[in-house]
Amino acid sequence: MKKFNRFVLAALIAAMLSTTVAAAYAASVKEVVQEKVKDAAKEKAKNEIKEKAKEYVKEKAEEYVENRKAKKEAEKQAALEEEKRKEEEAKAAEEAKKAVYISKAGKKYHTKDCRYTGKSSKKVTRAEAIEMGKKPCNTCHPDGK
Repeated sequence: MKKFNRFVLAALIAAMLSTTVAAAYAASVKEVVQEKVKDAAKEKAKNEIKEKAKEYVKEKAEEYVENRKAKKEAEKQAALEEEKRKEEEAKAAEEAKKAVYISKAGKKYHTKDCRYTGKSSKKVTRAEAIEMGKKPCNTCHPDGK
């Protein structure tokens, strides 16, 4: 019977060992699976953050391009307005510098070739004639109208 008890005892020990080993293996597998699940969740979160960052960068880049276009358009418009203003100023200055002829007694200013321009007529700028209260001649039309 002692031999039998030894075999039973050995079998029981072997069964206990295999149960312990199986439990340890199961626990190990469970830990590995949990670790893999955590890693997958971290990877998913990382990918979501990357996607959101890409979308944000794309949105900001588009916004920058739109702002840049608007700024260039505004600068172009301002340059056109400045050019137009300078042309108008130059035209006004040129117009003011045009020579006209006045007489002491007359109330009008004339071109050089007007029949009312006499030998005693004085050469002045159009602006000066206007300052003196003179009006353009209706015959020679010194303003070009």
